[in-house]
Amino acid sequence: MYNFLSKIIFCLILFSFFQLGLSQDIYESSSIQDKGIGNNKSYIISTTIRLGKSSSIEQADKKAFNYSAETVLRRRGSFEIASSTILQEQNNGEFFNQMISVELDGEVKEHKILDKKIYIESEDIFVNYTFQFWIDGKSKKDPYFTIVAEADKYELTAGDKIEVTFKSTKDCYLYLYNYLPYENKITPLFNTQIKKNDPWEAKLRTKFRDVKDECSEVVIQSFEHIIFLAIKKEKNILLDKKYVTYEEFQKKLKRLPREDYKSKMVSYTLNKN
Repeated sequence: MYNFLSKIIFCLILFSFFQLGLSQDIYESSSIQDKGIGNNKSYIISTTIRLGKSSSIEQADKKAFNYSAETVLRRRGSFEIASSTILQEQNNGEFFNQMISVELDGEVKEHKILDKKIYIESEDIFVNYTFQFWIDGKSKKDPYFTIVAEADKYELTAGDKIEVTFKSTKDCYLYLYNYLPYENKITPLFNTQIKKNDPWEAKLRTKFRDVKDECSEVVIQSFEHIIFLAIKKEKNILLDKKYVTYEEFQKKLKRLPREDYKSKMVSYTLNKN
């Protein structure tokens, strides 16, 4: 994807500054520029990464793409991602990459890297990317249908109660699901009917699941997620299945008319003791 000369330049720069103790990777992003109309509508966004001491050009490529894709997806509102820092911590970011890929498969027709530059400023190494995304024009949202879903805490211990709150601008049916990324399982919790603008809350008790970790024999922390799915009409997309994978869930979700639903995922860490 990137030419050989750029990689050579990067390696020379990185070798020259290896002993400088560069700061940890950070993101800086431009505003999104709209281009074209109708089926030719696209979004252009620039993202700059300041490389850390142990960073590689491949890591910078992935982080820039993920950050830009998430920003565009947030604007589209197809599936709101909360606590993205927690998501990127999971399995060294592989889960986050997988989730973003699923979202892109359903919402982005095409993407292109318009520009990539490596430069030095104040003894720091920067990589600047400019991406262009073409969005699937068939996906239509209801601009008057919005939801707010939150949790009272994002770090818990097994047995703790987590309080979740929800509010919708329209009457809807709320479906809650528990997503376990390491098992790639989405299981239904319960569903209820919601009246517009009426706040709703519930308390859920956490349960730690011992998950095999290739890097450690003892697992003391895991990541979990609660998916809030608000649908205008009563519709159980899991069809009474005990669980589905994340990919299967997304496929079922995208069969619904886009204007009929809103969704959000709240993420948290769960400690064993």
